[in-house]
Amino acid sequence: MKMNSHSRPKPVEQLPKIFKLCGSPTEDYWRKLKLPPSAAFRPALPYGRRVAEMFKDLPLNVLSLWEDLFSIDPDQRGSAARALESEYFKTEPFACDPLSLPKYPPSKEIDAKIRDDEKAATTTVTKPGEARLSDSDQTRT
Repeated sequence: MKMNSHSRPKPVEQLPKIFKLCGSPTEDYWRKLKLPPSAAFRPALPYGRRVAEMFKDLPLNVLSLWEDLFSIDPDQRGSAARALESEYFKTEPFACDPLSLPKYPPSKEIDAKIRDDEKAATTTVTKPGEARLSDSDQTRT
């Protein structure tokens, strides 16, 4: 595969490989794109879907998951939630004990905001120049 100046494959070079694996997009899909230059990306001859053929040595639960995820059309592609419900993730032996996996704090912006809001709600704000008494100081008389 040819690389560009940033050592990454060019998308135009990747498309034929994707089409050869997942099959050519349907005419309905091309129309849905509404992109005039999309004709330049269409394969000269349509490709059939070859996921099962290319990965025939994989266990059926893996192949079933990949068949669901490897789709050109996002409307036809399986979601992450649906993937997690697949037999692949329910079949033993599991790659590891899920409880042994490390726990990481959420990193999404909205999760960080919620964390900050919760922290702010538990912190008492004092005005500038005003001393804050600790809980033990407030109970003394």
